[in-house]
Amino acid sequence: MPAPHPRGARHELVDFVSDDRLRASAEGRTFTRQRWSTPIRSYRHLHGGRVAVAGEAQWHAPAPEGRFSYVEFHVDDIAYNTGHSATPRAPDAGQRR
Repeated sequence: MPAPHPRGARHELVDFVSDDRLRASAEGRTFTRQRWSTPIRSYRHLHGGRVAVAGEAQWHAPAPEGRFSYVEFHVDDIAYNTGHSATPRAPDAGQRR
């Protein structure tokens, strides 16, 4: 069963926790479930929306490793619907590339 997802007073996600990630053994032959989480440290209003602007991703490894961060993020700005297509548009008939 997934771990609970704590939310702040403003109903914002403050930490997502999951026990369904797999960690490979040293030889890469076996895998064990390991907890990971994504604590969010702060939110800010950016361009009309409230956005998570600081946080990290953490593995919760057994001892002796313990918990460690493998990603830290900080958002300074964000752009939505910039008009760029993920797939290039096909040229019009008769148009050369």
